[in-house]
Amino acid sequence: MTRIILVGCHGKMGRVVTDLVSIREDCAIVAGVDVNTATGGSYPVYSDINAVSEAADVIIDFSHPSVLASILDFAAANKLPAIIATTGLDNHHLELIKTASQKTGIFFSYNMSIGISLLTELAKRATALLADGFDIEIIEADCYTYIISLN
Repeated sequence: MTRIILVGCHGKMGRVVTDLVSIREDCAIVAGVDVNTATGGSYPVYSDINAVSEAADVIIDFSHPSVLASILDFAAANKLPAIIATTGLDNHHLELIKTASQKTGIFFSYNMSIGISLLTELAKRATALLADGFDIEIIEADCYTYIISLN
């Protein structure tokens, strides 16, 4: 059984992960971390990852950039692999992830949605077809994703 610490457990993706894990028999959320410390139902919720004492096998993070450093420090100190799926990270955060990945396994993605994965793949194909005359990038801002094509 895979034991999970879910950071951002009361956010939209945290609730989705909680619901999905609740119907599985091969994994369980042993602790949640969120600014809202109301119970996660079947697991305790802490406001700080350093307060988590439950044994775990992995950290899943759908929280906020402001807590990334503490999550990575906790993961490295406890030799826990981490899935980082928080949006809004800057170059400093990416350096923190790179440093932590030298101490423990880190899987990082800017966005886990199928739609964004498809959009990214389509942008790569469009770039190849349009050649040097265009520069296509995907920018996520607020709750919207934009495709910007520049000549």
